[in-house]
Amino acid sequence: MANTTVKIPEKHYVAMQARSSECPVGFLVPWGTDAAAIKRMATADDWAQGRSWGKQKDVSIEPKTINNDLMSGFTLANDALRHGQSGSFWRIVDPRGFELEINAENMANVIRLTTIENGEILSRCVWARRGANNVLLPEESEEYQDALRNTARVKTSVSIRDVNIGDKVLLQNGEEIVYLGKLYTIFQSYGDEGKKEGEWIQFANKKRHYFYAESIDSSFRGGPAIKSVSAPKLSKIIEPSFMEIKDSAAFINEKVQAFEVQVVTLRDDYDYRFVGVTESLMDYSDIEVELEPIFDAKATADGLIEIADKYEIYLHSVAFVAKMANDIYLKVRPERYNHGRNGKDFSGDVIHIDRLVNEAMFVLKTTMINSSHRRSYNSTIKEDFNVDEAEWFWPKIVITDPKTNEIIKMKMI
Repeated sequence: MANTTVKIPEKHYVAMQARSSECPVGFLVPWGTDAAAIKRMATADDWAQGRSWGKQKDVSIEPKTINNDLMSGFTLANDALRHGQSGSFWRIVDPRGFELEINAENMANVIRLTTIENGEILSRCVWARRGANNVLLPEESEEYQDALRNTARVKTSVSIRDVNIGDKVLLQNGEEIVYLGKLYTIFQSYGDEGKKEGEWIQFANKKRHYFYAESIDSSFRGGPAIKSVSAPKLSKIIEPSFMEIKDSAAFINEKVQAFEVQVVTLRDDYDYRFVGVTESLMDYSDIEVELEPIFDAKATADGLIEIADKYEIYLHSVAFVAKMANDIYLKVRPERYNHGRNGKDFSGDVIHIDRLVNEAMFVLKTTMINSSHRRSYNSTIKEDFNVDEAEWFWPKIVITDPKTNEIIKMKMI
């Protein structure tokens, strides 16, 4: 699989620090004039002068801005190998007069692909960036060809204004993805536990761009995903298409409600707070909450886990509400059944049911179930929570679109 993260900067900025060796040690970052590049270069200067660890050094070596050309003359430093807490590193002497470190994996590729004679790498090489790290790429390497393609892709762009909803596009990070339009987000906002307020439903006052990815490269799951992006960077349109915005909004909500997608950011971080999307900006007057009965909570929870496994998505939490015999209402995560004692004993937040129904809020009370680890609360209680005898509900958000009068119902997930 091609590496879409490795790129070859046009120029580099190198700050240098004098050491006991004849050749100074460098800190290499991509040169640029934007805010991110200026910050990177300032970090390199701080390192060279010792400010990054609180010791000012008198450094007489001026930093350089160098063209990042494919060239010969890279050699191993005299003290080439260093072992650190995060692994082994090899020090390479750049022919322009400074040393840089590469990790053991990078060095293994150099050894595998090139000839090294008396410490000199005989192939032409270039410095590239793999994410936030520098790598030395021999001309013969497949990663060098990937970097050329990635660098060319980043230099091409298309405006989001020229993209239709439904178009399949290529992002500048190399990902192929379908554009689903710009929509308002409904999300769960975390409250102030000091005031005993938990989560409540909120509407974003700005639209975000949404995309559909058939799969993602994530540490938790790799299945299909809805991606939320504030300012997407597009390289080109791969396959033109067309959808109505109402259809794309329905597509997102239906997929999320069916647990067939996970909602993530551009970097594939899971969005724990996402509830759904709307075409119109909403107000609290447009929302109600109703409780949908669940007749077999364990079977429902197990079914959700099976669906999540089928689509390879990360099932973070499901907001069930359980009514106990003494009218205590709990917000619980039923997927924890398998972690409790005999599948019967697990914890949940005590909630104010009236505020949930009337204000779309999960409000935590002072007393918590099994919450002795929460030192900020004055008292704790433990209830014998019988799964079979409790009444179970799934909170459902009912929204009336102020423009179309369309009613949208979404379960809390």
